[in-house]
Amino acid sequence: MGGIANSCIFTDLIYWVGPVDVVINFTVMKQYLNLLQQLDQFIRRKKTGSPPEFARKMGISERSLYEYLKVLKELGAPIRFSRQEHSYYYEIEGQFYISFF
Repeated sequence: MGGIANSCIFTDLIYWVGPVDVVINFTVMKQYLNLLQQLDQFIRRKKTGSPPEFARKMGISERSLYEYLKVLKELGAPIRFSRQEHSYYYEIEGQFYISFF
């Protein structure tokens, strides 16, 4: 079987260089993970505000906010938005743990 070469996994995070070799841009990964942790903290405190307000607090575009929220949801986060509380929240209490081993 032929190896996979030059196909991107997680834009700017991990690149397949050859069939086995993986190059990780740790600076970009660290920034990405820090941003996900910040999102998590705001959501746990239920202090996000509306999507435009949340994006402004995070220093990102509203479109990027939706993409990051999608990632968190794909990782299993039960994220919901309360119109009454005007904030995102977790339907079930919890938080993310990021570990490399």
